[in-house]
Amino acid sequence: MTTFQELAAWPADVLNLPIVGRDGVARTYRIADLPAEDGLSVDRLMQRAARMSVAGQDDAVLLDDDEETALYRRVLGEEYGRLVAEVEPDEVRRAAHAVLCWLSSGHEAAMRFWRGEARV
Repeated sequence: MTTFQELAAWPADVLNLPIVGRDGVARTYRIADLPAEDGLSVDRLMQRAARMSVAGQDDAVLLDDDEETALYRRVLGEEYGRLVAEVEPDEVRRAAHAVLCWLSSGHEAAMRFWRGEARV
């Protein structure tokens, strides 16, 4: 018989990302979990990316630039504007990819990506 741990013992539904801004100041950006509908949309996107990878289509374009920006805005939520204003574009992208890892595979996967041990 499988026993589930108490819900309160599960990881928080937030991801805290420490990022150094353009001004050299380290700040923590608090990314909240997505609403269910957005989460399902991200899940479908990640499944599509996985299928493309398995098919050897790693270089195929999954999203155009506008779609990618919309995805980053969606997954970074309320912190998107702050991130765009305070950090380099590569860091916004890295933050969004960490959130995608978190949403699709959990906190540990996001940590591995953040440390450079995994890719999206």
